[in-house]
Amino acid sequence: MNREHTSKEMSLQETESTPYVAINLAPSDKEKCLRILLVDDDPCFLEASKQILLMQNNFKIDTTTSVDEAFEKMEKQTYDAVVSDYEMPLKDGLDFLKELRERKTEISFILFTGRGREEVVVKALNLGANRYISKIGSPETVYSELADAIKKTVERKKSKQLPV
Repeated sequence: MNREHTSKEMSLQETESTPYVAINLAPSDKEKCLRILLVDDDPCFLEASKQILLMQNNFKIDTTTSVDEAFEKMEKQTYDAVVSDYEMPLKDGLDFLKELRERKTEISFILFTGRGREEVVVKALNLGANRYISKIGSPETVYSELADAIKKTVERKKSKQLPV
């Protein structure tokens, strides 16, 4: 028992003499939560996309099923990026992007669609979309690419806004 007691004392003494090391638990700028607005007319797809993106990413995600509702949300909340479907009733993803840019809103915009027509891609990029991501493929690959695109477009936009 005396031997254990000595061992415990040494451990305690070693612990007490070890200098205190402060650890910063606050997230760095790269780890800060990004606010994303997902726009798609399919509520089931929207919810599934939200859950998949939240699994391994530091995102706060709001969803909406229409362009008009997206604008309402954007009036009340600031977002780092918009991820929008292309084919939606009333206003499609290109109409949404065009209206955003006409309003001088420079938010990162990613067109996320199952339609892979080249003319849609070209129009989206010409209107100021930052990226075009296809929904077609394995979910793991598609959502990994989408999450990476969100992070990179937001990071690029923020770095352009830094004073030189």
